[in-house]
Amino acid sequence: MLVYWIINLNNRIADNNEDKAQKTIKDCFDREVFSYDDWEKYRKPYLKEEDRTLVFYPHGALHLLQTEDGSVKKIVTGESRLLEAIEQHWQNNVPLFVSEGDSEEKSRSIVGNRYLQTIYHQIFF
Repeated sequence: MLVYWIINLNNRIADNNEDKAQKTIKDCFDREVFSYDDWEKYRKPYLKEEDRTLVFYPHGALHLLQTEDGSVKKIVTGESRLLEAIEQHWQNNVPLFVSEGDSEEKSRSIVGNRYLQTIYHQIFF
């Protein structure tokens, strides 16, 4: 949760400045939905930025939701009340968070989810 909060804080600060080049942390979601086919576009700079950091959640995260159709959505809130937004979304959705016991069970969960599988196969290896 801390990493996601920092990304949001960084981006809000950049939005309030005239120089948008401070938006250097990206999680490859187009608003709420992960960009499976074009995640590498996030390596490109915003305006004149030179450095950027891509952030991925290889074991899911509490702010990611597994939808009925198998897609993964990110909880987006413009406010600082992230925990309240997460709690509200959990009422009708399942969080995407790998917490199985052994490595074999964790691997099955990762392979069974398109977002986690994309990170594992395309990004990390």
